[in-house]
Amino acid sequence: MRWILLFIVLLSACSPLKRIQRSEKKDSVVVDKTVTEMVRNEVLKQIGSLSQTIVEFYPPQELPAISIPDRKVHSDSVSPKVVAPTKRIVRTEINTQSDRSTVTDSTVHQNIQTKVKTDVAEQIVEKPPAAVSWIKWTVIALVVILIILIVIKLW
Repeated sequence: MRWILLFIVLLSACSPLKRIQRSEKKDSVVVDKTVTEMVRNEVLKQIGSLSQTIVEFYPPQELPAISIPDRKVHSDSVSPKVVAPTKRIVRTEINTQSDRSTVTDSTVHQNIQTKVKTDVAEQIVEKPPAAVSWIKWTVIALVVILIILIVIKLW
């Protein structure tokens, strides 16, 4: 009997139930505007030179001999000298220099915009449902009746 009475007292002493309802809504928008610029410069320098040397020789000829009197030897006879036939010699020289340079440069412009919108709705309902209220009043009524019965029995 004591246990039942204790259980009924604890049950009727409970606070009303609370109901919490929470809803959250997120909207996010990301806009990415990225621009990449690439600049490429190419420079080509070429220097060339051409030189040509031509040497021509002529057919053999007789050249008059020039005599230089020698003090020791006296010779009166002077013979003409013959020059050998000559050829044509062509020498060609080509010099070229080339220099190429390439410069590449890139630039990146980033424009990132982010928008986040968050809506949080929280609703707390402190009124208990109707069934809980009926159970509470029924328990209170039963407790009052039990107290009256105990008082009548003890008297």
